[in-house]
Amino acid sequence: MSKENVAGTQLGLLKDYVDLHAKELFRLCEANRAEPEWFTSTVRPAVKLFQGWNPAVCQSRFFANREAFLKLITWAELVRLMNTTRVAVKTAQGEHALFPQFAELRRKFMWAKEQYNKEKKTWQTNQSGVLGCEKMALDMVKPATDTHFS
Repeated sequence: MSKENVAGTQLGLLKDYVDLHAKELFRLCEANRAEPEWFTSTVRPAVKLFQGWNPAVCQSRFFANREAFLKLITWAELVRLMNTTRVAVKTAQGEHALFPQFAELRRKFMWAKEQYNKEKKTWQTNQSGVLGCEKMALDMVKPATDTHFS
């Protein structure tokens, strides 16, 4: 149970980091009317932050210290945030409110999902053949894919 709690805390830290950086990126996006560079501004620093910590501390069966896993959950959180922001803007300003398309964000998220699905096949599973971090990955991907921004 404590390893699950640690993984949950790690996920919370990653989400907080993404949330903080995404708000600034969204503000710049609104000002410039251009899609921001999500990877260099948020994804890469988040992944490097977690990889820079002691791997023995970061590595658990629930929270993989693998680049494909970290990228997937970071992209998923960005997509979830933009979906949530879009709904809030449309609710506050009406259905015809202008909102950026974020096509590149969605494309890179789907690419990260494909990469994760390819790479996870080579990772060690438990005795039942289950990859421990898969539940966390699915829990992050589901909200990002359940909503759609247009």
